[in-house]
Amino acid sequence: MFDNMLTSELPATLAMGCGVFYINSGFKTMLAIERNYFETDEPDGVKHAKAIALFYPVGGGKNLFYPSDLGEALQCTFDFKMQKGKRSYKPMQNNEPVTLDFLLDADAIFADFWREYRIDLNVCDLHWYTFLALFRNLSGDASVNAIRHIRSTPVQDVAKDRQSKHLQLQESYAIQSVQDPVEMFNRKLMEECQKSGDYARYNREKRR
Repeated sequence: MFDNMLTSELPATLAMGCGVFYINSGFKTMLAIERNYFETDEPDGVKHAKAIALFYPVGGGKNLFYPSDLGEALQCTFDFKMQKGKRSYKPMQNNEPVTLDFLLDADAIFADFWREYRIDLNVCDLHWYTFLALFRNLSGDASVNAIRHIRSTPVQDVAKDRQSKHLQLQESYAIQSVQDPVEMFNRKLMEECQKSGDYARYNREKRR
């Protein structure tokens, strides 16, 4: 089990029921997996296959084959991404507001790492755990922390003369959740209407 950054080696392999596998542990791989799931409309099976291919490299002196238990392999991938094996791991609660999107906030994060650590994330592929440790300890003046503060601060908690500007900033930095239930319902409805050819049903049942 990975304990902490000072006493444990950064994981380069993962053990599961079907064997021990080398992993692509860099932060760019983890963000590529995130983009794979949240920025494409491909079927889940295709997304899962791409995630496995990204995370468990085959060839080049690494793995000879992909894990045979794809369900376990995917779970291990997501557990690694969330640092679930870390002793200080705390799962996110369902009612916690989402204030961060690594892909949407990429420019701010890149600038913060260069400003505070002189690390060029464009050419340096840090281990995911190293990246997270540095990210979580960016100063309070970091651009990404200012953006997260804007997203998480209710407008009623802002001085009246700044509320209009605060709303504009919140709209500018808003995170569009792909898990929005209305969007998911409408997408599934459209797929069903396309199969049946009953497009009038979409107009009747579409949720606003």
